[in-house]
Amino acid sequence: MRLLIIEDTPQTITHIQCLLPRLIDEEDVAGVCYVSSLTEARNCAEIFTPNTVLFDINLPDGSGFEIVSEWHDRNITFLCMSAYPREHYIDELLSAECLAFVEKDVAMVRFRDQLYAALQKALQKLLKKRSELQDYIDALEHGRKLERRLKETEAKLLAVKQGLPTPGFQPSNEPIDRFQRSIIKLPVQSSNGQEMLTMFFLESILYAEADGKDIHLVSQGGTALVKMPLGELEERLSPKDFMRCHKSYIVRVSAIQRATATELFLSNDETVPVARSYKETTKITINAHFGEDSANNPFRAKRSRSSGGGVENNIGCLL
Repeated sequence: MRLLIIEDTPQTITHIQCLLPRLIDEEDVAGVCYVSSLTEARNCAEIFTPNTVLFDINLPDGSGFEIVSEWHDRNITFLCMSAYPREHYIDELLSAECLAFVEKDVAMVRFRDQLYAALQKALQKLLKKRSELQDYIDALEHGRKLERRLKETEAKLLAVKQGLPTPGFQPSNEPIDRFQRSIIKLPVQSSNGQEMLTMFFLESILYAEADGKDIHLVSQGGTALVKMPLGELEERLSPKDFMRCHKSYIVRVSAIQRATATELFLSNDETVPVARSYKETTKITINAHFGEDSANNPFRAKRSRSSGGGVENNIGCLL
C-alpha cells in the first residue's frame, strides 16, 4: 500500500502516526506521505503515486472530495474522515464512492477502531486486485504456451502430410500405434483406496475437474478419481483436442455442444464454467477446432426458448 494522508490538524496527524504501525503490518506498506492541503497533495502525487488516499473532508484550500473527482481515473482507493458525523456528507459519500468513513471527533479507542477498519478494507481491495492481476498474467502465459504448442503441432502434422522428416513425431500406420495414440493411462484410486494404472480412451473423456492435488475425470463410462494434478494431465493431452477453460477444468473440445461467454454445455448435458481469464483462449481453440464460420461451431448452436417454442441463436455470446 502506498498511502497518502491529507490532514491539516496536527493532533489528528499525531494520532495517525502513532496508530498506523499498530494497525497495519510494515510489509503491507510501501510508503506513507503526509500533506496538509489539496495543493500539497497534488504536488506529492506527481512523485509519490499513491494507490490509497486518506483525506480530511474540510481542508484549508477546499473540500477533500475535489481530489476524488480529479483522481477518479487513477485506480486509487479513497478513505475520508471528518470531525462531523457521516450523516453530514451522505450525498457526497455516495457520489464519491469512498470505501470508508472515519469520524475524528470521537474517543481515541473509537477513532482507532474506525481507522483500522478503513485501512483493512483498503488493503483487502488492493490484495484482490493483485490476485486478479496475477491470474490474468498466468492465463496470458498459459495462452502463449498453448499457442506455441498448437503451432508446433500444426507444423509437424503438415510435415507428416508432406512426407518430410519430423523427429519425435513419426506416426505409424500400424494398428498398435494407432491404438496407443487413442488411449491414456492414468493413476486412479479404486473403491478400496488402492491406486492402480487405468486406461482411458481419449474420445471417451468429457472433462476433468481439479480437486486439490487430484482430479475428478468424467468420461462416458463414469467418474474416476485420478491421483495427479490437473496441470500434469494437461501436459499429457493434445492442445488441439483438449483445452483449459478454467483453472479447475479441462474439457474435450469435441464434447462441447453449445457455448456461451461463461459456460460450455457438453454432450452429457453437464455444464462447465468458463473463467474470465480463459475466455480468449477458449474462443480461439473452439473456433480452430470447429471452424469459426461453421454451422457446427458451439457458439452458433441454437437452444430452445423457455417459452414460445422458438429457438434462439447463440452467436451473440461470442467471447
